[in-house]
Amino acid sequence: MTSTSSFGAWGWGWGKDLVGGFGFADDFTRANGAIGGDWTGATWTISSNKAINTPTLGEEILANPGFEGVYDDESGAGIGTVNVAPGWSNQGCETDGTDELSESATVHGGAAAQKINTSADGEGIITDAAIFGADTEWYHVDAYINGTSGNVRIVDNAQAIIVNTIASPPATYTLYPWTGRGSGIAQRLRIQAQGGAANFLVDDVSSKVATLSTLFATQNFGVANVTADVDLTIATITQAGLVLNLDSAGTPANFVMAYHNGTKAVLEKCVAGTYTTVITATTAYSANATLRVIKSGTSYSLYYNGAQVGTTQAISDAGIISNTIHGLFSTYSGNTMDNYLVVAT
Repeated sequence: MTSTSSFGAWGWGWGKDLVGGFGFADDFTRANGAIGGDWTGATWTISSNKAINTPTLGEEILANPGFEGVYDDESGAGIGTVNVAPGWSNQGCETDGTDELSESATVHGGAAAQKINTSADGEGIITDAAIFGADTEWYHVDAYINGTSGNVRIVDNAQAIIVNTIASPPATYTLYPWTGRGSGIAQRLRIQAQGGAANFLVDDVSSKVATLSTLFATQNFGVANVTADVDLTIATITQAGLVLNLDSAGTPANFVMAYHNGTKAVLEKCVAGTYTTVITATTAYSANATLRVIKSGTSYSLYYNGAQVGTTQAISDAGIISNTIHGLFSTYSGNTMDNYLVVAT
């Protein structure tokens, strides 16, 4: 099987083929199962001739993800119904009867769900404790929403990490995932009306940290200066792309990563665990479009769907630029990746 790209005709295969010096390509056309070959990445698999990743997640961070227990009456001296599940609090709802927070028996799981019926934008519930923190952590949030009317927004209290707007969720429990990196500031999670009145149920919310090493599938290609391509199809508000110049597959601390999140194309570096955004720009998402990084010496250029994103930037950190491990990056099992190509620059 062959493929034609701007680099010419390539023979797909497992090896690091010497084509014009150095080159390797993988179109993932093989049986479902482990990603195989020389790839390092135990959580990565092949499904329908695409590479997908199901990262390892840590312990549940939320105190009451299932909205169970005895609901707390937060109406105070008001006349309204403002009853909130343990571990959660009222966020902006009036207690004069115009808004309702209550326990519902229409559940996704368990015995209870939180009903949110509010009259204005921004009203809903918030976690009692911060569930986002270090900017070294990649978080995975799931929420099941069952809508009656209006729009829903899932957001951290500073709107610095997660802003997941759900337009008119259907009247059946539907999973809405989100992945992203922390901001370095402790943040709580809010679930609220968006843009006006809304009436909906929420149940089985989850927040967990992904194990960083499981976000990557890599190989040691023995070359530091490369051009790398991959075709991406990305689930809403998640990330997928490339990792370059990685120091260690097992204990990653120094690397460059490029990804699209459905809205922006981004190039970041990580030096001793500290991230810095090098390039970021709003770039229209297109399913199965190609993300490319060209690395030559200390110069890094980012391309998406055939156009350069931003301008070429310098990364000169000694812990990065000579590393020869490169590969794939994905935060969510709903993302698919195809036609990985790497050539010496």
